[in-house]
Amino acid sequence: MEIFFPKKERTPLGFCDGLDKIFMGFGNEDERGCQPPKYHTSYAPYYPIHKAASMGDIDTVKIHKNPFCTHRTALHFACVYGHPEVVAFLVENSCEISPKDIKDATPLIKAAQCRQTECLDILLKYGADPDIIDCRGNTALHYAVYNGDVKTAAKLLEYRASIEAVNENKITPLLLALKQNKEKMAEFLINKGANTKTCDFLGSTLMYAVRCGSELIIKLLLQRGIDTFKQDAFGWTAKRYAVESKSKV
Repeated sequence: MEIFFPKKERTPLGFCDGLDKIFMGFGNEDERGCQPPKYHTSYAPYYPIHKAASMGDIDTVKIHKNPFCTHRTALHFACVYGHPEVVAFLVENSCEISPKDIKDATPLIKAAQCRQTECLDILLKYGADPDIIDCRGNTALHYAVYNGDVKTAAKLLEYRASIEAVNENKITPLLLALKQNKEKMAEFLINKGANTKTCDFLGSTLMYAVRCGSELIIKLLLQRGIDTFKQDAFGWTAKRYAVESKSKV
């Protein structure tokens, strides 16, 4: 994880100086990110069955075998490109439901990452494990949160995905929602019982809520008895961040 300490920042790590001043601790906007055009470019199909799966050509999928996995299976491609009928055919015919690609991502993670809720729903119904992590420790729920996709997050929690899963940077889904300024997602997770007292090495949920300027989330946290005097690694409290950033909250 790369962290910069600019000399002229007003606050530790630029915490109150704008959302673009701090590394979010989730992943770069590359093939691991959730930008569909870039991701699809890097996940281009090569073998016939992969091409068929990515195009939703279920007839071709039925007649081809998959002799070369290269970590990416037909199920991965069907989930990335959003073809639930192909996903259903594959899982109904006993294909491996949670294979990992070169980045350790399962088809379920790909479905969450690319907002393919129908594909995700089928995988969960057939027993896909929602808590498998990729190479950065992110679960499918982390990707749903990063996208601000409440519908997918709700479906994952319905199938008992861990709401307290932490990635390689010790970021829970709730912390990620606050870091990414996803107010509706943060509210959803809090109401679903997420631990409001969780922290990473930079600060607490309350500090990130202050940083986002979210009165709603601050109220929810205060109602749950959040410690307003808790200090971060720099000795700052949420109140000091609010004052230094001239936050309306």
